Amino acid sequence: MIADLKALAAAGRKAGKPLAVRSAYRSYDYQKSLFNSYVRAYGWDKAIKFSARPGHSEHQLGTTIDFSVGPGVPLSTKFGDSPSGKWLAKHGWKYGFIMSYPKGKKYGSCYSFEPWHWRYYGRDLARKIHESGQVPRRYLYVRYETAH
Repeated sequence: MIADLKALAAAGRKAGKPLAVRSAYRSYDYQKSLFNSYVRAYGWDKAIKFSARPGHSEHQLGTTIDFSVGPGVPLSTKFGDSPSGKWLAKHGWKYGFIMSYPKGKKYGSCYSFEPWHWRYYGRDLARKIHESGQVPRRYLYVRYETAH
């Protein structure tokens, strides 16, 4: 993953589309603390719509990254409209990364649009997911979670 992340970042810089890692691996305890802070601030019904419960976050896999355009830049759906976000949406799969929660795909992904949230699958599987046109969760479910 690190080699492909470095290649992705280098290609983005070369294209004039810088990327920064805003968040990556989260331990169970950190995810629990984060989720509980959202519950306190917004209530369970709202928090569960935009934050994963501990044990259910892709960040806990160690293969998910939240990107921004620079260090310290907060996460925002505006990232998807930024030059860096548009470049990543077009090229990320080539480096093994797929956006987990694309716009308009909440039914299949279970979360609202998060253009900053990318999971690493490796180049071969990312290509297959990209070519399928499906959200990663659906692609994996159909191919690996059901009996044929």
